[in-house]
Amino acid sequence: MQTKVPVLFVHQRSNYKKVPGFDCYDEKRNALTYAGSCPVIAHPPCRLWSRLKGLSTAPASEKNLALWSVKLVRAVGGIVEHPYDSKLWEEINCPGVGEFDKFGGTSFVFDQFDFGYYTRKRTRIYIVGLNSLSELPRSNLRFEPVARKFDNLSPKQRSETTPELCLWFLEIIKKISENKSLK
Repeated sequence: MQTKVPVLFVHQRSNYKKVPGFDCYDEKRNALTYAGSCPVIAHPPCRLWSRLKGLSTAPASEKNLALWSVKLVRAVGGIVEHPYDSKLWEEINCPGVGEFDKFGGTSFVFDQFDFGYYTRKRTRIYIVGLNSLSELPRSNLRFEPVARKFDNLSPKQRSETTPELCLWFLEIIKKISENKSLK
């Protein structure tokens, strides 16, 4: 496996930058400059794909970053992360959980709260490079009540990826890289 896992479209102060093993592309570094062949973790902006897209002031071209991410992951393997109800999933004809598309991609829905996030945050990941969902690393489910509401979070907190989730994604990429090397 490569020395560091490329993570695209991270926040300038992302938790990925605090965890060894990641090669982070924030706005300054520009994810579109990534030209490697290693599996990636992509967190493209979701605001133009969300239920509240009408309230966004983002340029329309920002929507293409998610499509570019999907195309890249289909070529090199990896993960694209977006809200579970993002319109991106419809656009790319994302397979259902445990089903596979012609690119070898599948999807998985989870709650980021189970990875230490502040509140409930249902998320879907599109994964290319696993042979089945049984290859996903184990995770701990949290059953305690949620203490905070999403509305009370800062903009940075709303888009934050917790260290626990960063590490879980790293384990998925390791498995994808292992599968890739066996081909």
